[in-house]
Amino acid sequence: MSSALKFARAQTHLADLQSQVRAFLAAIADDLAEPATAQDGSIEYRRRDLPPPPVEIALTFGDFLQTARASLDHAVYAISTAVRPGFGMTGFPIVLSPEAFEEAKRKYLPFVPEETLEAIRGLQPFVSGIGDRDFLWQLHDLARTDRHRTITLLTAVVEAESVGWTRTEPSDEYPDIHLYRPAVAAGELLVRLPSPEQEPSARFTPDFQARVVIGEGDRSTERPDVIGLATEIRGRVWLARNAIDPAAGSASQGQSN
Repeated sequence: MSSALKFARAQTHLADLQSQVRAFLAAIADDLAEPATAQDGSIEYRRRDLPPPPVEIALTFGDFLQTARASLDHAVYAISTAVRPGFGMTGFPIVLSPEAFEEAKRKYLPFVPEETLEAIRGLQPFVSGIGDRDFLWQLHDLARTDRHRTITLLTAVVEAESVGWTRTEPSDEYPDIHLYRPAVAAGELLVRLPSPEQEPSARFTPDFQARVVIGEGDRSTERPDVIGLATEIRGRVWLARNAIDPAAGSASQGQSN
C-alpha cells in the first residue's frame, strides 16, 4: 500500500512538473531567436539570452525523483517484512555491476523470495547492457544528487525542426536553408535562410522550440529534457513495480499510461 501511495505521489509531481515547464516555455516562446543579416545577405537567426527556469521546476523534479525511487524501496520492504517482520534494512538496489548486486542482495535482500530476487536482478542496468544510460540508474543517480545538492536546469533552444515557406510563383528548386544543432548558449546560430533579395518570391517562417534540460551547457554530458526523462523514468518504475509485485503494478497501470 505504501509503495502504491508513493507511486501515486510521483505521478502527481510529474503532472505538476509538466504544467510548470509548459508555463515557463510559453512565457519565453516569443523571445527564442533574433534575426540578423549575414555578410552574404542571408538571414541568420541566433538564440537570444533567455532567463533560467524557475527554481520551482527543479524542486518539483526532485520531488518526483524521490517519490518514484521510494516507491521501489517500499515495494521491496513490504515483500521482505512479509517474510521477516521487523527487518528494516531493505530496499530496491540499483547497481552497475553483478558484483555490486551480489553485495546488495546480501545486505538488503536476505528475506526476499528467490523469484522476486531474480526479477530485481533482471531489472538492473548491467543486465540491460546500457549501464548508466538506463533510466533506473538515471533515477537512482539523480535522486541521490537531489538529496545532496541542487540539480541544475538549463534552457536549451532546439534547432528549427522545420521552416515553413510559401512562393508566389512555382519553383522546382528548394531554397538554400541551413539548420544547425540545438543552441545551448546565447548567440549560437539556429538557422540560416535566404534573404528576400536572394529569394524574392518566397516567404520563410522558421519554427523555434525550447526545452528544459539537465546540464551545465556541455553537450557531451547534457541529459534529455526533464519531461521526457521523467516520463521514461515513470514508465520504468511502473515496469519494475509490476515485475516484483504484479498486484502493485496492475493497480497503478491506468495512471502510467
